Amino acid sequence: MTAQWLVTLDLAATYLAQSFGQDVTEERIRQWISRSKTPANPEGVPRRGSEGRRALYDLRDLITLAETRLTGTG
Repeated sequence: MTAQWLVTLDLAATYLAQSFGQDVTEERIRQWISRSKTPANPEGVPRRGSEGRRALYDLRDLITLAETRLTGTG
């Protein structure tokens, strides 16, 4: 199960990297999510808009779920 989640995160990062022509890693995605947090948007949820932002919103949920599985807290 752990390996499956790691592969899923890797595939998601690869998809984003190919879509935007940048080197996208799980850590970089976490930084993007962190930077999108504001007092008006405490969860860091990207607003509706471009497909890139939509993909990051979906990946945020995926990372949260994966972290729960990997740490055994869920």
